[in-house]
Amino acid sequence: MPGRPDQSSAEEALAGAERKGFRLAVIGRTGALVAFAFFYLTLYAFPNNVYVAVFSSSPPRSV
Repeated sequence: MPGRPDQSSAEEALAGAERKGFRLAVIGRTGALVAFAFFYLTLYAFPNNVYVAVFSSSPPRSV
């Protein structure tokens, strides 16, 4: 048909939109994780929040 764009330009546009959507999803997810981390670290009192931020993978040791 004379008014239809060719298939390759439509595929290119779809691929570009997918890339942009993926980038936005990555940025959005990263921003959400940073916001959650900041919120929970502010719930702790001062000396403990530094400990949680640095040593969050291991449980606290008794001295």
